[in-house]
Amino acid sequence: MAGWAEIGEMVDRSQSNADYRAAARWAIATLEDRLGADWLERASSLDAEEFPLGLHLLSGHTHALVEALEWALRLEMCADWEGSADFLRDLIKDPRPARILHSRAQLAQASFAARIGWSVALEPPGDAGAPADLSITSLSEVIVAEVRVLTPSEFGHGQRKVAEEASDWLFWLGQRHRVWIGGKLSREPNAGERQEIEVFVEREAARARGGQKPAYSGDGISLVLSERGAGAPALTSPPVREDLFDRMVRAIAEKAGKMPASGARWLHVTVLTGLWRYTEWGRGPLRDEAPQMSNALRAALGDCCPAGICMTSTPGLAPDDMPEELASSPAGISVRVGIKGLRARESLIMPFDPTARPAARDWLALARSETDWLSWALAKKGLPSLNAMLAPL
Repeated sequence: MAGWAEIGEMVDRSQSNADYRAAARWAIATLEDRLGADWLERASSLDAEEFPLGLHLLSGHTHALVEALEWALRLEMCADWEGSADFLRDLIKDPRPARILHSRAQLAQASFAARIGWSVALEPPGDAGAPADLSITSLSEVIVAEVRVLTPSEFGHGQRKVAEEASDWLFWLGQRHRVWIGGKLSREPNAGERQEIEVFVEREAARARGGQKPAYSGDGISLVLSERGAGAPALTSPPVREDLFDRMVRAIAEKAGKMPASGARWLHVTVLTGLWRYTEWGRGPLRDEAPQMSNALRAALGDCCPAGICMTSTPGLAPDDMPEELASSPAGISVRVGIKGLRARESLIMPFDPTARPAARDWLALARSETDWLSWALAKKGLPSLNAMLAPL
């Protein structure tokens, strides 16, 4: 079973440049210092599906490097936040996958607030004794929030894995040839079709970079090559046949019912089920997301509705130059932001109580701050930029 030393040796043997290896080594050392010498082995023994923090890919995968750096930077940063001692004690003592995901969501939102210059408290005590998950003091008010991470069910896990693998393969194929691959996958391509698509992309990439849009068509597969950047067509993944919305509502209702004890007025939900990626709602126009979701949640939650709910997607693959998209209505705010490291995230901010509208604007500021958070944190720590780490040898 791999521990910190073994992960470090893999990094040392990698074909990455010196800045990459130095930054990865710093992340490993920082994580070991903050979490403990035996934490990684204990955590990996509790998760048969995923290696903790994506560290098994750290020697040569962009997203693994980004995740390790974000964890290390945030764990180091949180030492200055109120409540960090109890937070770290719980994460060290309980390295189950659910605890790791929950802690990651807390750290992320807290670190975005720190980027803006707002003060943060982790697990602040509530009026009735039960702690909330997060408190952020913005310029307008103190936002007390509960944090929930909605993970895939066993039923949907296998379908999501197949769909994500096919989409990710096309993304990295496009990256390799400096083009964007959009279109629709109604099913997973077989081995022969993958070979045909690779030949097609290699042959037509130059035309796409020149402004043309070569197309590939097969049974249940239609792809279009284009220049990377704004206006590139989306890639629709194979469908996942699961009632993702009802599962989400049940999870929100369960958490909302516990909120009065902690005094939290906002619920922040990180949705890892693919709600944006695999549903008609998520694939629809950005302007329709908040009205549809707000109405559905009001009807489903009734008197259990908190003052506001902020939902975020898992970071998806995206070009580095993806522009922000924003849609605002009386029902709430929908925003899609690009994140350093070939990623993007969608957030949906819904104030159900009129008094929660100022906080909704604060949540929007937090979502936007993720765009350059990693660049800011690396510079603050005196580490090389991500571009320097990823530069070819």
